[in-house]
This record gives sequence, C-alpha cells and structure tokens, in this order.
Amino acid sequence: MNSESSWDSSRAGFQSLPQHLDAGMALLAEMVQQPRFDPDEFSRLKAERLAAILQMRADAGSLADESFIRHLYDAGTPYRRLAGGTPEMVETLVVDDVRAHHAAHHRPGRAHLVIAGAFDPDEALRLAEQHLGGWSGSGPGHRTITPAAAGGRRVVIVDRPGSVQSELRIGLVGIDRFDPRYFSAAIMSTYLGGSFGSRINRRLREELGYTYGARCGFDPRRAAGPFSAAAAVQTEVSAPAIAELLVLLEAAGGAPPATDELREAQDYQIGVFPLRFETTGGIAAAIEPIATYGLPDDYWQTYRDRLEAVDAAAAQQAAVELIRPAELLVVAVGDASAIRADIEALGVGPVEVVPAP
Repeated sequence: MNSESSWDSSRAGFQSLPQHLDAGMALLAEMVQQPRFDPDEFSRLKAERLAAILQMRADAGSLADESFIRHLYDAGTPYRRLAGGTPEMVETLVVDDVRAHHAAHHRPGRAHLVIAGAFDPDEALRLAEQHLGGWSGSGPGHRTITPAAAGGRRVVIVDRPGSVQSELRIGLVGIDRFDPRYFSAAIMSTYLGGSFGSRINRRLREELGYTYGARCGFDPRRAAGPFSAAAAVQTEVSAPAIAELLVLLEAAGGAPPATDELREAQDYQIGVFPLRFETTGGIAAAIEPIATYGLPDDYWQTYRDRLEAVDAAAAQQAAVELIRPAELLVVAVGDASAIRADIEALGVGPVEVVPAP
C-alpha cells in the first residue's frame, strides 16, 4: 500500500498478486474514503518530515535545488517552495488541517482508477463498483498557477563556509506539460545536457575534468516548471564552470544540432522508452499522466513517432525560444569568501550572497 502527493496530483495505490485484487481494493477504498488521521501518527509523520527537510538542507545538492527554485520564482508562485514544504510551513500544521483538506479535495468526481496486471476486466469493474461505487462528490480541482520569475539575469551565492565544493544551478522558468514544444524541448535538452554524451557533460566532465557529471533538463508541470543545468565542482573552478555552462546554454539556439547529435538524442529517448513498461507498476504509472493531464488515449502509442518527428530546425527553435540568456539565474552553493570575487569578475549580472537556511 502506498500514497503520495505531487504538484499535480495525489495518489493512493497498492500492488498485489491478482488473486488479492478484492482484498487490495477493499483496503484502497478504506484508505481514500475513511482515513483515521490518528493524531499520534500525524505527530510522528510531521516530526519525520521536519527531520527530512533539515537532512536535505545539510546536503549541498539538495540545498542547491531548493535555493534555485526559491530565487527563481516570485513570492506569489507556489513553485518557489519544495513540494514537501519548509520547516516554517510544516511546523504550523495540525491534524485538523489534514482532515479539512481531505474532506474538501479527495472526492471521486476528479479521480481516476488505474488497474494494470493480469486480471479479468469484468471482475475488476465489479470490484471497483463494489468497493468504490458509494463514494460521491467532487472536489474543487486544481489551483490556477501562473508562474512568474523573481527577476532577470543575476547570481545568488548561498554561503556554506568551509565548503570544498560548489553546487551550481543555472536556469529559468521553463514549460508546462501542455506546451506544443514539449517533444522538441525534450530532444533539445537531451543533446544539450540530458545524456552522458551531451554537450554539457562532455565539456565539463570529459574535456575539462571539472565534475563527475553535469546535466540539464525541463521539469514540466501543470504550469511552467523550471529548466535548470546542474553540476558539482571543486571550489577553485566554480567561476570557470559557471562561465562554461553559460557559454553552452547561450549557444544552444545559435545553430541547429548536427545530424548525428540529433540522432543520438532521439535514439537515447526512444531507447529508454520501453523501460517504463517493464512492470505492472510501471504500466500503471505511465497511465497516470494520461489521466492527470487529459492526454490522448494513444499518447504512448504515438510517443516515439513524435520524438522521431523532431527535426534539427525544431530543436534549434526550441532552444531559441526556451533558453533565454537574459533571464538565466545562476545559483552557487559554496564558500562565498572563496568564490565570490571570481564570480563577480565574470560580469554575469548582479551578485547577491545569502546565508544557507
């Protein structure tokens, strides 16, 4: 049994042998319709969440991810916070808040039931009606989020005195899940920084030896999620690494990808495609976005064709439109006393030093 929430959906589910579908459905129905919300259990989970946030902030990479979105989005955009919340937010929660949220939002009118595996479809429908047929009502649905950037091109240094490495994040507000450039952006970001042989990883890892790995990619959500490039480097090469990342990002739209580069990106995306369908859990997870975002029923049947259809001109146009140099935010988590002067000398934009939370 499991349950979780993300920016775009909440889900509850179970995994079992086919002969236990009835018992599993009964437990699932109880979970979504009649949760106990035991106060002691709530207190325990709340303490675990607070401890997890503090543990994440002790990790430079996680701190860089949190700092990047906090400084990328303006104060009115919920995406500026991690989905798991901040200590200040979690600390104020009481069990009645959770009960009220469940009562208002967890209703079948906007819900979908996904079943994947070796089962009899008629029996599955009968069990769904038996265990969930009496569930009624509809929640308010999704919030309307209109993401806005907090500012233009600039540098934020999150100070971690004594750090021997810097975690770098460079990016801007990206695309939503419904953007018509979704597949062009996926191919473009793959050859730019989404695979081991990509431009960013090849330059920073293989040619310069600055990092064990560098990457970039989009995080499309119901509204525009972030695009970011990321790398962890030694303190002394923080500024050169930022300069190299900026050069690669700024040049992305300057010319179409080479034929072999485009082909490698498409082959990579098409090659990893079948992996998501290797298990029944993977199949169910693949169906979820079709339900969540209202995608066409044949979305996965046409997925590879749409990747194949991205030509060099479309990939270049995606880079021109989506990687806008004047809007790039640079976040460096590291020892400010060791890296600030060199970063300022790059002339990237205004430099601000903030303490680590």
